[in-house]
Amino acid sequence: MASLRTLYDPNTNMDSTDVNNAKKRDPLDSALVLTFPNPNSFTGEDIVELHCHGSRAVVYGILDALSSLSCDSGVLRPADPGEFTQRAYSNGKLGLVEVEALADLIVADTSLQRKQALRQFDGRLSRLYEGWRTELIKGLAHAEA
Repeated sequence: MASLRTLYDPNTNMDSTDVNNAKKRDPLDSALVLTFPNPNSFTGEDIVELHCHGSRAVVYGILDALSSLSCDSGVLRPADPGEFTQRAYSNGKLGLVEVEALADLIVADTSLQRKQALRQFDGRLSRLYEGWRTELIKGLAHAEA
């Protein structure tokens, strides 16, 4: 789900009666907020993306505001490099072949490298390997019988 929202600084000094009065809160930015509910997100978890304007003041203001908030799993923070891929793999959303393909796509320098990585990432190679695995298991079953 996507929506355009004004993001406010939760650390704005206000008296307790004005907490819900947005006019007295400091705006940080007008941003596109995308929500991806589980299990349909890349990682298989609930994900929120903020697409904000890229100035240092806006980015630092949003990161500072988010770090002051808490959620069920602790403090909100930016993802570490590779964290989404690791979570997708851990949650069974990606296989090892797809993870390797994503790594190849990220470092692709040519259109041929990009195309090969995308062919690998779409699951074709995994399906081919799974077909070979099935045939090998059938062959072993017949050999043992």
